[in-house]
Amino acid sequence: MDILKKGAQQFSIDISEQQLSSFQIYSTELMLWNSIMNLTAIRNEPDIENKHFLDSISIVPVISDLIANNRPVSVIDIGSGAGFPGMPLKILFPHIDLTLVESNGKKVSFLHHVSGKLGFDDVVIYHQRAEILAHEESMREKFDLILSRAVAELRVLSEITLPFCKLGGRVVLHKGSDVDREMEESTYSINLMGGRISHIENIQLSRLNIDRSAVVIEKNQISPIQYPRRPGMPSKKPLGSF
Repeated sequence: MDILKKGAQQFSIDISEQQLSSFQIYSTELMLWNSIMNLTAIRNEPDIENKHFLDSISIVPVISDLIANNRPVSVIDIGSGAGFPGMPLKILFPHIDLTLVESNGKKVSFLHHVSGKLGFDDVVIYHQRAEILAHEESMREKFDLILSRAVAELRVLSEITLPFCKLGGRVVLHKGSDVDREMEESTYSINLMGGRISHIENIQLSRLNIDRSAVVIEKNQISPIQYPRRPGMPSKKPLGSF
């Protein structure tokens, strides 16, 4: 895990030996499961360290005020896939209350497996579409921090993620470096969902010579009860598209 340890220093993160051991277990299990079923296109350990682990924890400077002081904080990772970015953050900050949402059954099975391997019996995992889950009273506007490393555009992600966010909470979305067009197109949907864009954090993954962005959205109004729409509709007809 030398790549991860050295790369983390770019974000002022000092990973302990115990945490590196957990990341090693995670990587080993991911490669093993990938040899049996297609969880992720990234299959070798150096790429896992760079493109999954480092990319996931690159947002730590953006959210450190919420998660780095050992106070209880509820975090939900929407479209978690094989656990990114939620699980790497849980390894670094085990005190966070982490919920993972994933609709793919094979990936959900892996999430349960790797959570057990890492000793995280407090991680809550839902095998469900976020569009449905967001309408459950126990989930709606209950979380301090909403994360998503999904590839959907901001108009879609804002409708799906903001209903989970409590008033005064924060949504942080992994995006590419060029988000200007998406930002402009998503103004209507973000406002409608009760959010406002706080800022865009530019993130450089120097080891990969790649630039990323973290879109930070603050929740200041209740999301309309009819949103998100039924599964598939946010992508099929994004809010603000006429």
